[in-house]
Amino acid sequence: MLAGALLLLAQPESALPVIPESSPCPAATITFAPPLDTPLVLIRRIERPLANGIFIQTVTYAVSFTRSGRGYRMR
Repeated sequence: MLAGALLLLAQPESALPVIPESSPCPAATITFAPPLDTPLVLIRRIERPLANGIFIQTVTYAVSFTRSGRGYRMR
């Protein structure tokens, strides 16, 4: 295996295949449009079995967005 690697390195650059230049991929356009008139409500519920029953925790977040310059401010 070492001999093969040395032979590959010993070959002139003209023996290596030429890879054509390609243009870079265009950047993805991400459009983010949060709701500005009503809060976005996120609910997270965790249920875990315990030795003496089940543990349930529910957390609710109300996230509101307002315009701020070229972006948004989240509260």
